[in-house]
Amino acid sequence: MSTGDFCLISGASKGIGSVIAEYLQSKSEDELILLARNFSDSKKKSKKGVHEISVDLTNESEIFDFKIPASCKDLKALVLNAGTFYTKGILDSGEKEIQKQFELNVFSYVNMIQKMHPYFVDGKTHIFIMASSASYSGIANAGMYSASKHAVLGLARSLREELSARKIKVTALAPGSTWSSSWEGSGVDPNTLIDPKDIAHIIYSLMNTSFRTNVDEVILNPL
Repeated sequence: MSTGDFCLISGASKGIGSVIAEYLQSKSEDELILLARNFSDSKKKSKKGVHEISVDLTNESEIFDFKIPASCKDLKALVLNAGTFYTKGILDSGEKEIQKQFELNVFSYVNMIQKMHPYFVDGKTHIFIMASSASYSGIANAGMYSASKHAVLGLARSLREELSARKIKVTALAPGSTWSSSWEGSGVDPNTLIDPKDIAHIIYSLMNTSFRTNVDEVILNPL
């Protein structure tokens, strides 16, 4: 862990982000920065080189004020995963619900990209942006969530164009319904949903491809 390479994951205390964090801990010797509002639900044991930092990612000031550990020098992977979802149609969505989805699903990603830009390394850094299957089609009962994820996909595509000359990779991940603890008690069979470990495996695999190739978008759907 003396190389100074590190990975950062937002929304890392539970769900897909927690699984990605655990997977990278098991596979990589890079230092790991985990961001979330709180880690009270985190089941991960503290390990050397793993930094849990509590940040409200809807608060721009908190994003730009939190400190990167001095041992973290070169950003190898930035995984922008934090997000929220409201099951409401557009006609029934309130201003605060709309605002929260865009603050976390879109604006936090923009702020994190700008925050971490000084740690980008040409020919090394890989940015993973969590889009959704809802980035490609509308959803009748989650219209504003879908709108925010359309924006996320546009962000990923535009950022890729901005950074391609520097050989900084940008990949949009677009999973459909994925198993997490939020599904517990719903009666939904986990075997009908995407295994979050598959998303983690894809991220790790793409981190280890050559910088001659960029995988632009990965769409995942449950079988």
